[in-house]
Amino acid sequence: FFITQKINFASGINKNLFKRNYSLCEECYTNFLLGEKFIEQHLNVRMLQSRAYIVPDFRGNIGIGPKLIERAARDVRDEVRTLSRPNKVKELLDVFGKERYFPTYNSCTIVFVNKVQAGLKIIEYIPEIPPSRFQAVADAFVKASNTADELWGKRGADYGWINGLDDLTRLLPIKDMKNKKELNPDIKRVLTIAKHIILGRPLN
Repeated sequence: FFITQKINFASGINKNLFKRNYSLCEECYTNFLLGEKFIEQHLNVRMLQSRAYIVPDFRGNIGIGPKLIERAARDVRDEVRTLSRPNKVKELLDVFGKERYFPTYNSCTIVFVNKVQAGLKIIEYIPEIPPSRFQAVADAFVKASNTADELWGKRGADYGWINGLDDLTRLLPIKDMKNKKELNPDIKRVLTIAKHIILGRPLN
C-alpha cells in the first residue's frame, strides 16, 4: 500500500513510521513519488470517455535535463492523443518522419483509471506499445476513412467518417449514465476493444 493519509496503515499505528510499511528505500520511495507527480502533470490524457496516464520507457541517459524529459513526455503524449482526436490522425504519419532532438522511447503503457474516493482504480491498461504501433493504427484509420469517402463521399474537410479511437464510443452501444461520476460499465468493453486494436491482436 502507498497510503499515508490513514493512520491505521502506518506501522504500529504511528504516523512517523509509515516508511516501515514499504520495501523501497527512502530515496527510492521519494523518486517514486516524484515520478508519480510527473506522470500526473505531464502524461495525462482523456480518451474513450476515460482518464488515462501514459507511462513511457525512455531511451538514453537517465541523467538528462528536466526540459528534455518534459519535451520527450510531451512528444509521447501528443502521439497518444492523436489517436483519439478528430481530424488529427493523419498528422501522426508525419510525426515519425521528423528528426527528434530529444530522447525517443522504447515503448509506452497506457493506464486507464477511475477515481474512487481517495485513490485511483485501474479499469484497463495497454502495456508496452512500441512507437511502430501508433503508425500502424494511424495507417488503418486513414485507409478506412478513404474507403468510407469512396463509398459515401467526403463528409468534410476537417471531420471525416472515421477520425480515431474515440469513434468507438459512437459506434458501440454505450449506456447513458445519469451520474457522470460513476464508471460506465460499457466503457470497460470499449477499452478492451481499443486495447486489441492498438496492440494488433485479433478481436473476438
